[in-house]
Amino acid sequence: MFSGLIEQVGKVTQVQWRQQSMCLTIQTQLTDLKLGESIAVDGICLTVTQARTNGEFCCDVSPETARVTIIHQYQTGRQVNLERALRVGDRLGGHFVLGHVDGCATLQDRQLMEDCVALTFAIAHSCPWLIVKGSVCVNGVSLTINVLDDLRFTVMIVPHTLTQTNLAQLSVGDEVNIEYDYLAKIVQQQLTIPEGSSLDKSA
Repeated sequence: MFSGLIEQVGKVTQVQWRQQSMCLTIQTQLTDLKLGESIAVDGICLTVTQARTNGEFCCDVSPETARVTIIHQYQTGRQVNLERALRVGDRLGGHFVLGHVDGCATLQDRQLMEDCVALTFAIAHSCPWLIVKGSVCVNGVSLTINVLDDLRFTVMIVPHTLTQTNLAQLSVGDEVNIEYDYLAKIVQQQLTIPEGSSLDKSA
């Protein structure tokens, strides 16, 4: 589990395709990564399969992950947001993020507002998990929804987030990974459980 607070921006140094799956090598200053630990790469929960002494680490990417995220677009030199998994007792400054990406969104508009940037993203389908002032994870970054209509939502990026993540590099038309709020999913699922089903707690 993650919080959506980016620790560092790393750089992709190698992409190896194996038919539909792939292996990523990423350069980082996180020198204490351990073999087998989880790390969020642009919001995608991956497993460290190699941790090298030069600061590089490797992750395997399944065909399903390559299909539903933007990771299939990665090339060498790309900058990626990195966050290690939460430890018990850590402060939760963002929101609960699982690293299980729900899909992609496309940057539709970018507006400078004083020293902040408003980013508007388009999604393919209407989503019940998006609410104004609710949370959403964009490329692994925990953000608050400011404006919402049927197929678009807008978030405000403050200067610190612009300097500490790869969101500043986004251009109109770029795709990003989206994970909807896990707690919102649970509430919506409970509200739609058919009466009398085995999952109906009132039965």
